[in-house]
Amino acid sequence: MADNKQNESTDELNPSAAELEKETMLVRVQLVEQQQQARTCTDPQQQAICATAVVRTAHDLLDTEKEWKDKREEEE
Repeated sequence: MADNKQNESTDELNPSAAELEKETMLVRVQLVEQQQQARTCTDPQQQAICATAVVRTAHDLLDTEKEWKDKREEEE
């Protein structure tokens, strides 16, 4: 039983390339949605919040995509 829990924890810490690719696609969708929302903001304060969210999501996308590509190379 303890081994199964440990294996699950290891899997969560070490996702497969396919899982990372899926996460990358989800983050891309989120980024597009945030960009569209940022374009429609009229309040300057809200625009700043939207822009910050877009930048953070873009950084997440780049990090996840790099991790996915590195993992894909390891698996090949």
